[in-house]
Amino acid sequence: LFKMKFQGKNHIPPTERELNEALKLVDAGSVQMNGRRVFFGKPGMGITLDGIAKGYIVDRASRILSDGGIKNHLINAGGDIRTSGEKADKKPWTVAIQDPKKEKNYPDTIQMRDGAIATSGNYEVFFDREKMFHHIVNPRTGLSPELNTSVSVLAHTAMDADALSTSVFVMAPQKGIQFIDNLPRCECFIVADKGKILKSTGWKGSTS
Repeated sequence: LFKMKFQGKNHIPPTERELNEALKLVDAGSVQMNGRRVFFGKPGMGITLDGIAKGYIVDRASRILSDGGIKNHLINAGGDIRTSGEKADKKPWTVAIQDPKKEKNYPDTIQMRDGAIATSGNYEVFFDREKMFHHIVNPRTGLSPELNTSVSVLAHTAMDADALSTSVFVMAPQKGIQFIDNLPRCECFIVADKGKILKSTGWKGSTS
């Protein structure tokens, strides 16, 4: 809907009626699976795997490398990162949290050996100059969340980190931190609106 409304010269936000019509199709209960087949209970419904697919692919690539004897590696697929082992100098991998302003003033860096980190933000794919309408959408309101600029989540797998970073982005910053604090083996770094930084309890970065 956002892409359709903002394409061309006429950048007109969707109306409340258009959003409400689109929200009628957001219904997990109307999605049914039978073996390898997926059925939708409402015409016009669809599924996007953007929130987990890239992380899953990164995990698979890491498994292939490890099975092939390449135990030490780092895979970076556009913000979804999976690390295994260590660098040639026997030191952990250094991973920087991307600067939302893209000025290379990295908010933090972390040392990683075996794990994954994924970042979700409003600065990569957006449809208006103010970035009020971007590729992450709150399924309850139909609008893009405005309280966070960037959310990075550490997890055991890239697929988990991918899904969690998107989920936390939709939450209020403090609620997102509390949510991650209650999950095992997960940490979070949030750049909230206006540049405020929030970290989960166990986040161990260079600025901690």
